[in-house]
Amino acid sequence: MYSISEVARLLHIKQERVRKWCEEGRFEGAVQIGGEWKIPAFYFDFETDDGDVPNSRNSFNAKNQYFSH
Repeated sequence: MYSISEVARLLHIKQERVRKWCEEGRFEGAVQIGGEWKIPAFYFDFETDDGDVPNSRNSFNAKNQYFSH
């Protein structure tokens, strides 16, 4: 599970946007623990078959079209 700040850093976006997505229910499986959002790690599983890790933001957008705009 990732925190809002970790997701924001991975995607190079503001924490406020990640928080809004959590509140809107865009991250299926995201939960609030002690008042802090935790986002499932599977959204950020970017490793390719050959072990490379591509650009996280582009990979996230390609994998999760709902978030790309």
